[in-house]
Amino acid sequence: MYFYVSDKEHNRYSFRSRGTLLLENMNNINNGLITDIADIQSNDKRLFVFGKKFTNNILDNLIEKNIKFICDISDYKFFKNETRELYTRASKHCSCFVATCKYLAKQVEILFDKKCYVIEDLTERTKTKPIKKVFEKNDTVHLVCYGARKNLHKIPFDNIKATLELVHPKIKLDVITNKNKDDPDWWEDWSFDKQENLVNKCDAILLPILYNEKISKFVKSKGNNRPVDAIQQGKFVITQNYIPSYADLKNYMWVGNLTKGFEYFVNNPNEVYQKVLEGQAHITKYYAPTVTAEKWLQLERTINEKST
Repeated sequence: MYFYVSDKEHNRYSFRSRGTLLLENMNNINNGLITDIADIQSNDKRLFVFGKKFTNNILDNLIEKNIKFICDISDYKFFKNETRELYTRASKHCSCFVATCKYLAKQVEILFDKKCYVIEDLTERTKTKPIKKVFEKNDTVHLVCYGARKNLHKIPFDNIKATLELVHPKIKLDVITNKNKDDPDWWEDWSFDKQENLVNKCDAILLPILYNEKISKFVKSKGNNRPVDAIQQGKFVITQNYIPSYADLKNYMWVGNLTKGFEYFVNNPNEVYQKVLEGQAHITKYYAPTVTAEKWLQLERTINEKST
């Protein structure tokens, strides 16, 4: 199995989680990366996986060269006619689709009448034991929010913080994202290491979600890599109930009203600690890199069996 990774954007999480990190955990010489479609020869018998940066040019090459391939979908990207048309064409030639969560997989199957398997994103964070902390009135609760700017820049963080301060008077909130010049000065510009350092120093992770009916399919189709990463680092997550894949983790974090979730976090240190420990065990079982890599290898075996 060979994964397409853009040579210009190979450090993006999407290319790490759906490419380079998988390969590090496959331990198999019959797997690898490609960065240029021209490197694939006609009638190549390998199975190729295309996720981000899939284009009509790539698809034309795959069809012309008679190549077996998978379309890997990590976002609901079908609002535009040209995108739907691209994947409608691809559905007639690809072996299958893969998606990062059940909701997205169902949407893909409805749109393109083609089997879509679910393989979640893996976690690449180091597992850190949670800290049980009792907050006194004068203690500062440190919260961190992270994610792509397109998902964060319209969220009213000042209003959210003011509401949470009615529960506990002292809160420090950090937001880390792919910041631009229009964003607040107090936001942090994202890097992998900076996010990890901030999370390790904080008390909990706050993940507010921008939601309305216009973008409902886009929001509901998100995978749960953000809360998985937080739990893996020993942190309790407080989020809302708009994303089905987040709700899959409801036994290990708060999914619902943010203010009530914050109140629960502050007032129930023993339960919070236990939930995070149980969440980490769940992640080890279902989201560890070796587990996710094996899901891809099993899919490859399934496809090969069907083609023989």
